[in-house]
Order: sequence, then C-alpha cells, then structure tokens
Amino acid sequence: MASTSFLQQAYLAYFGRPADAAGLLTFANASEASVIASFSASAESQQFFGSMDTFKQINTIYKNLFNREAEPAGLNHWAGKIISGEVTLAAAAMEILKNAQNSDKLAVTNKLAASSAFTAAIDTTAEIIGYSGAAAIAPARAYLAAVTSDAATLTAATAAAALDASVTSVVSAGSSSMGQTLSLTTGADNIMGTTSNDTFTARVVQNNNGEQTNQMATGDQINGGAGTDTLSAKIIAASALNQGPVTAIAPETVAVEKVSFTALTTAASTGNNEKMVEVNAKFMNGLSTISSVQSDASLLVTNVNTLKDDGLYANKRLTESLTVRMDHSGNDAVIAESDMAVLIDNDYLLRGNGTATAALTVALSPQLEVSKGYDSAKPLQFNPFDKLSFKIDGVSYEITIGTGTANKPVTTTYADLKAAIQAGLTAKGLTDVVLTQNIGAYTYYSRDGVQRTADTFTFAKAGSILTSQGAGAWIASSGLPDDNSFGATVITADTVTTKSQITVNVELEKVGRGSDGGDLTIGGMATDGNNKWDFSSSKTLEEGVEKFNVKVSGDATQFSSLASLQSTNNTLQTVVVTSASGSKADLVIGNHNTEGDITNALKDVRDFDASAFANNVTLNAHVSDESVAKYMKLKDESTDAPAKDNANFAYNFGAGNDTLNLNISKANLATAGGTTTREDFSMAIGAGAGNDKVTVQIGDGKGVVTDAWFINSNLNRNLSINAGAGDDTVSAKGAGTWTIAAGEGADTVYSDNTGKKAVWVLNTADQTGDSAAAIAAIATAQAAYDTALAAHLAIAGNTVATFTALPGTAALVTAISAPLTPVFERTLQNLVSDNNDQLLKLFKATATVDYQGFSKAVTIDSTNYLTSDLQINQAIKKAINSDAVLSKLLLATDGPANTLVITSLVDGTQVDTTAGADLTVTIASAKATEFSDVELAALITAGYVAAGSSKADVVTAINTAANAVNGPNADYAAKFAHNGKDAVYSGSNSANATFNIIEGAAGNDVIVTGTGTDSKDVVVYKNLFDKDAVDTIVNFDATKDMVSFLGYGLKAWSVDNTGGADVQSGTYAGLVAGDKYVLLTESTTNDGSYVATVYTDNGAAADTEVGVIGTLDFGVEQVFTSFNV
Repeated sequence: MASTSFLQQAYLAYFGRPADAAGLLTFANASEASVIASFSASAESQQFFGSMDTFKQINTIYKNLFNREAEPAGLNHWAGKIISGEVTLAAAAMEILKNAQNSDKLAVTNKLAASSAFTAAIDTTAEIIGYSGAAAIAPARAYLAAVTSDAATLTAATAAAALDASVTSVVSAGSSSMGQTLSLTTGADNIMGTTSNDTFTARVVQNNNGEQTNQMATGDQINGGAGTDTLSAKIIAASALNQGPVTAIAPETVAVEKVSFTALTTAASTGNNEKMVEVNAKFMNGLSTISSVQSDASLLVTNVNTLKDDGLYANKRLTESLTVRMDHSGNDAVIAESDMAVLIDNDYLLRGNGTATAALTVALSPQLEVSKGYDSAKPLQFNPFDKLSFKIDGVSYEITIGTGTANKPVTTTYADLKAAIQAGLTAKGLTDVVLTQNIGAYTYYSRDGVQRTADTFTFAKAGSILTSQGAGAWIASSGLPDDNSFGATVITADTVTTKSQITVNVELEKVGRGSDGGDLTIGGMATDGNNKWDFSSSKTLEEGVEKFNVKVSGDATQFSSLASLQSTNNTLQTVVVTSASGSKADLVIGNHNTEGDITNALKDVRDFDASAFANNVTLNAHVSDESVAKYMKLKDESTDAPAKDNANFAYNFGAGNDTLNLNISKANLATAGGTTTREDFSMAIGAGAGNDKVTVQIGDGKGVVTDAWFINSNLNRNLSINAGAGDDTVSAKGAGTWTIAAGEGADTVYSDNTGKKAVWVLNTADQTGDSAAAIAAIATAQAAYDTALAAHLAIAGNTVATFTALPGTAALVTAISAPLTPVFERTLQNLVSDNNDQLLKLFKATATVDYQGFSKAVTIDSTNYLTSDLQINQAIKKAINSDAVLSKLLLATDGPANTLVITSLVDGTQVDTTAGADLTVTIASAKATEFSDVELAALITAGYVAAGSSKADVVTAINTAANAVNGPNADYAAKFAHNGKDAVYSGSNSANATFNIIEGAAGNDVIVTGTGTDSKDVVVYKNLFDKDAVDTIVNFDATKDMVSFLGYGLKAWSVDNTGGADVQSGTYAGLVAGDKYVLLTESTTNDGSYVATVYTDNGAAADTEVGVIGTLDFGVEQVFTSFNV
C-alpha cells in the first residue's frame, strides 16, 4: 500500500509540489505501482510535461528535486530507458529520487520535510478546497523550489509565519479560479455569476408537454461577473408552439467570455440533416471564443460583435480578439456533416493600424573615362568611399564599408561591395536590415559621354522607415581626391503604409471525428453565401475576414478534416497554420464533402503558411479568375519599381509529409491582364522537409505554345516549386512553364503526363491474339458494311431493313464481330483468366521486368521445388511495386483469378509487339553455381533432370521451362488490354506543351519529361556533386528536351564506350586551358546510363577532375548535341 511518505515522494518527484488532501485520500489504499501509473496518465502530467520532449522532461525532474540541471550521463541514461519503454517517466522520477546522493540527497530530504509541513498546514475546509484549484499548482511548486540542500532554506520555509504566508498565497491563487457551475432552465433565466471563473450549462430537455426544448433560449440573461466565464449549451433549432413565429436563439450575455455550443440534429438518424441550428449573438457582449463542440448538426452564429462588457461602441475591440473553435464536429457517416459558420456584424470587421515602411537605395557610379583607365572588370577601381550614414526610424547609423584588415574602400567589383556592406551592417548589429543588390539598375553617363549602368543596393527593414542623412551620406574617410571620378547617390523610397489584415483566430480539434468534416466559414453578415469577390458595391464596407491564424490540436488519431475553409465574399487572403503545444494532429482541407471540385476547399488565398506546423497538411486549393480583381492592378502604376504592386502567391509547408493539390484557373490565365500573363503575379510553392506530394494544374491542363498565356508565362517564369528535403513527388499536370527544384532526397517529378496510360495484361486465356490485327479486321469489315449499305440505300425504295434481309449482309455482320474473338479474353473490364499452372519447373528462377530500359529482377518463390503462375505474379508485382524506379513508372495489381494487370503511371504511345516492346517480362534460370548439391539431388528427384545430371543441365531444363512461359505468345508475354470494342490500351502522347525546368539535386531522382509534340523540358544540374546518385530520366526526347549543366562550365561531351565516337570526333575543339567542361561517359553494361563528370582543361597536360555530378540513366542510348546539352 502507498504510505503518506511514499505519496509525498511521488508528488515531489513527478509534480514538484507537496501532496494535496484529495491525493492522499484517493491513493491511501492504492499500490505504489498504481500511483505511478495514475500520475503518468493524469491531466496535471499532460499539462506539465505534454509539450516537452523526453530530455526536457527528465531535466525538469532534476530541477524539481535537486535545484540543478541533469548531468549529461544521467540525462542520456534515463532518456534511453524511457524512449525504449523500459520505464515510464513517473517511475523514472521515483528512481532518480531514491538514488540521490550527497547534496542531492540533502535537497530531497529538505523538500520532503517542507512538503509534509505544507500539507499538514492545509487544515481548513477553505484551504483544502483552495489547494485543489488548478491555479494553486504553480505557487505550490514555487514554494518547494525555494528549498535546497541548505538547511537554512528549510528553516525559512517552515517557520510559522512564512509557512502561513505560503499557504495563504497558494490557497488564494487556487480559490480565485474556482467559480461556480450554474444551470439554465426552460424558463426565462436571469443569472449572475461570481467573481471567479464560472460555468453556465444548458441542455436539451423534455418539458412537461413531452417536447424536446432548449434550456438556453431567446431572452435568457446571464452576467458572468469577474473571471473568465464559459457558457456551455447543447441546443437544437428553435421552435414555437402552434406554428408561431420563430427566431434564432438569442440569449443576452455580459462578461461571458467563452461560449461552447453543441448543435444537435432533430432529423431521423437515417436522414440527411441539412438544417442549421442558429444562434443570434447580437446581444452577447464581451465574447472572446465561440466554439462548436461535439456538434452533429450544423451551427450558424450570426451578428457577432466585438463589444466589451460595457456595450459601448467606442470601446469595441479589433476582430483579432475573437477565436472560433471547431471541436469534434460531426462527419457524414450517417447524417450530413456538421458545418460551422460565424458571421460577424460588418461594423465589427476591424483591422489594426497599418505598418509604414520605406527603403533606402544607394549607388556608386564610376564616371572615369576609358582613356584614363576605366576597367569594366573592376568598375570600383579608385573608389574613395568607405562609409555610409543613414537613418532608421529617425535614429542615425554609420557603417563601415571596407575590405582587408585596414578596412580600405572596395576597389574591385559590385559583388565585393555588397559583401562589404553586409559585413558593415552585421558589425553594427543591423542584422534585421535586408540588403538587396539590383544589378544594372542605375543608368548614367560617364565623363566621356558613354552610357553605363551601375548596380544599386537597397536597404529595407520590415515596419521601419529608412531615410538618407542628406548631403555627405557617403563618406570618404581619407577625403575625396581632386580628380574624384565617382558619383555617390542615395535615394529614399516613398513611404508605403501596408494595411493590417482583418484577422480571426481559429482552433481545430478532430473536426470530422476521424472522417470527413464540414465547412468552416468565418466572415461578415453582408453576404449571399456564394464566396465570390466584391459582393457589395460599397467602397467602405468590409466584406469578410482576410486572415486566419489556425491552431490545430489533438493526438495522432485526432486529425481535423475540413470540407472548406473560407470567409465571406472571397475576402480570405492569408492562412497561417500552427500546432498547439504537444499536438500530433494532422490537418486536411478538402474532402468528399467539398462542394464541386475538391480544389474549391480553399479559394484565392495568396499566402498559405504552414512552415511552423509540426505535423502533416493536406491542402486542396484553387486560384480562380477572381484573383485578378481581388489582388492585382491591371495597369502597373509603379513606374520606378513595378514589383511594388505585384501579387506574390506563396504556399509554404513545414517538416511533415504534406500534400498540395493546386489548380490555377485557366480562364484567369487566358485573359489579358490575367494571372500568369503579367509580371504582377507569381506562385512560389515551398514544400519544406518531409515526404511531400505536390500536384499542380493550370485549368483543364490543356495548352499549346501559341496560347497567349503560355507565351507570357514562359517569358515571366513566375511559377515555381521547391520540393525541399525528403522523398517528394511533384506532378505538374498538363501544359505549363513551371520551374521545379526537386530538392534533396529520392524525388519523383512528372512533367505534364496527361496522355493516355498503357495497360498490359498477363496470364489471360488468350495471350496470343494480335490486337492490332483484330482492330484492323474490324475496321475493314465495318468499311465493307458501310459501303454496301450506302450503295443499297442509293437505290430508290431501299431501306436498312431491306439491306439486312439481303443474303450477303449476314456475312458482313459476322465479319464485323468475328475479329473480336482472339482478344476478347483481354478485355480489361471482363478479363478471362488462364489456369493457375502449378507444376512449373522454375525453382530459383528469376523474373526480370524491363520497362523502357529500366529493369528489376526478382527470384520467384517455389513450393516443393515447383512454381505456380500465382507465384510468378507475386514476383512480378514485387519487381515493379517495390523497386525505387519501376514503382514510379508502373503499377502491378492482381486481376480476376490468375491474371495480372500492369498499368503505366507515365503517358506515351507504347508498343507490345515482340520487336521493340516497351514492357517485357523475362523468366530465366539462376546460375549453375547458385544451386547447392542438396538442391541438385532434390531437383533430380523432382524430375527436372535425369539421374547423374549436372547443375548446368538443371539450368538448361529450367530455361526450357521458362521459354514456354515467357515466349512471344506465352502466358507472360505482356500484351495490351483491350476495350472489348475497337481499341487497345496502348497509351498515347500528350497533346499539351510544357517548357518546364526541372532541377535535380542530391539523391536518386526519377524525372519524367513531357510527351507532347511541343514539349521542351529542361533537366538542370548546378553546383551539385553526388557521385553515388543515379537520376532516372524517362521520356527524354533528344530532339526537343535538354540537359543543362549550369554553373559547371562551358562544354559537355558524350562518349559511347561500346565503340562509338564522341560528338567531336575525339577532339575537344574550342576548349581553352582553364575552362571547365562536363564529360558524359556511357556505361558499357547499361545502355543509356551516363556518368557526368566535371573536368578542368589543362591544355596539353592531363585534365583535372573537379568532381562527379552523378549518373544520368535515360534507359536508352542518347545522341547528345550542342542543342540538347
């Protein structure tokens, strides 16, 4: 049994405070093990330790016990035991206490004595109740924290006056937070709360007439008083007797800061509950949080205000004082999902003060004549300026802009000048000032009348105004020479005031209850509910909320799934997503309940920032044609800096495994002044770390090179994706001009990929029928039928009926249908299986799947040395679905009975004839050396070969059996599936154009280029050396696509080790000593695989290897030219 002494130790070790009366009573008859288990699962434990990692938890225990940090050895020791599951945190805390030595043991002894004194002093009813309050915990911990190994601290803490003061302080803190729980009735309530944190509850009850009714009703009055008060009400839609008039539920509350509604459905459990439960919050003053908790029905809260308790409009709060919480709301498993809409009185859509900013731009312009020594390679030669002075928000600063130990003026290049300016800012502590180099931005004339350009440098600080010091802002410490040839310019930009956004805080926990939840709408009352931009013609009316700060809470099983996240009238611009402390819950925006296309779940949001979110985000979003009017000026008005009125869309994600599905409206892009046709627009996607999936598409994905939007988008290059670290998949579907950085990790990038996908079937009842011949026969028979019918109908009086009755017509009809017979068994929707052959002599044989030059071999399983078709199927599935490359290109699945279906994941016209087949399955024997003597004896017994045969004979026998299985017309000759009518699933090239730039990075990437006639994709490598990396490049067309080695050098060459010559007939013409070039060396054993190596040309001497970029595997041999490399 747990003694009082043990309980005091447990409270000290785990919670860092003295035991309370309730705990002593609760655990008086409990075992010590059950006490430790209870402490681990307690709410106090979750609140105290929940947001900490294991190391912080252990360190906290050490500080509670010993008033010191944990030593590294102890920290690692206990962390290892806890992480492995050997002990719980509570059990570890008790062991740490028991094993205390020296001064640590004295500290524990003193703290336990202080704990006993404190608990004994809690001896009145008020004190017992007060110490049970949550707010008493922190001061109780502070009381023990003051007690150390020094005996004097124990004496001070337990002295009568000091102990009484500590008890009073702790009890007072606990008592102040302990309000009352007050219940509403079905009558007209008028309730006054206390000065503490009160809770007002209301239920749906059955009245004396047997009717279900709300306890919270229109006209109820609640005054919460002081403290933070909560109204928790279960409600159904308001109703009236005898079909009288009905209004929304409209209680009157003052000083009730939090309201929590549980909207209950009145529909039958099998019905479709479309009715909202409406609460009119017009008379609810002082609200800070509005929650829908455990709602089954949809909840609508209208006329929300931001008035304080006094109800004075002059004292209204900003909209950002409001929090909307959606918590465990219902899904659509049985009845309709639970939506939540909070509509704020438009008078209370209030933004904060804007932020004023102004940047400073400086330039040094050399005006020296060429005849007097101007050198364009060193434009800053003779520069005398080494300091710059300026003001930030009126405060003067002076930075040194020098080089070398003596900090002399920079006399070389503008790049060196930038580095010196940055160093000067850092030295002055101005690390929050952002420096930008604007290349060639300043145009001027030199002293000899020649027009030149100089780089300028812009200083900017968020929310600050930078101005010039005036004359003498550029400083030459050594004075200006008499023949000074440098102009020194300082330009202060106009002050720009950025409006703050109308903001609401959003909290989500298990929306949808583990399934698909409903819509969350937070906006203004003036709306038609269609979420379309600019609902009102009023220039002063705020039409909705512009920014949501979303916080997601819950454990790993409590993800939140929203059908949509929106404000009213398409006003939402910014969404910031973060995790609550310790939360493991994911967030999904867009599900089966989303109205229309799933990308409607988030509309025209410019900034989506989940970079600080701790878990996984799934986002379905749409940039519609309304974004032009919403964000962009169709006429650039900022002539000096056009980018000032740009609309830069940015979607950023964090370290989780995130998914983005984004569509940009084609109607938007196709119009003059539409999104990507203007330099005003950019879309930058940052997937962050984690294994992310990014899918983007412009409208319906269709587009050709002559489309205006395509031409302009290609010029602007304003669509970008940075997949970040992790094993990512990026699909740029359809036409587009995306710049895609794959990032580190094993990434997959699909460009366009909207052509038809080929489908093969294996082990059907007829793998021999020629699909192409069958289709041709159909076409021939059909043409003969049509010709005969037309000739017959050309004769007056003839009809289709008379044609059908002709003796020769039946033969034509038979000819039309007869050719289907050989491929009928391969109709994808109605496959006919071959038998499951189970006596195949294929022990230890391998199945090799080859697709367009990329292959994988897998050993086929056997049972008692014999192999079945199903075991072959399993081997093929493993070769495809488990391979790092083939799994990105193909999908193998079981078909009916014993069939196997292989579907291409990449588009393109495929071939299934024996010569040039894109997909082959080859079954072959293992090598003779791979069979043991025991296996040879067993195979002789199994009838593979005759007695006395060798292992080589076994190989011959197995290959003979294999040839019968995978020959040209055998069960495992991959053949296209048929549609049962007039076509085979042979795939097709795309009809779209893509000019995508795809940048490879560290890791083994799979890159699939577009198959459209006008697709010209570029695979880029720059500043990357990863000799072990193998990048697979599929669908590469040397007549259209390119491989670019930016940043490595000037030349690229191809050498075929199978005997072909290099591109320049063995010479590296055009190279100059010191030049870098890239050499592509083809493998002698794997056609189409090239090692890319960077060399430096050393003239007549041997060239120097700089580094290996990696291996590029195209599957088939390429012909590299100056065009495509």
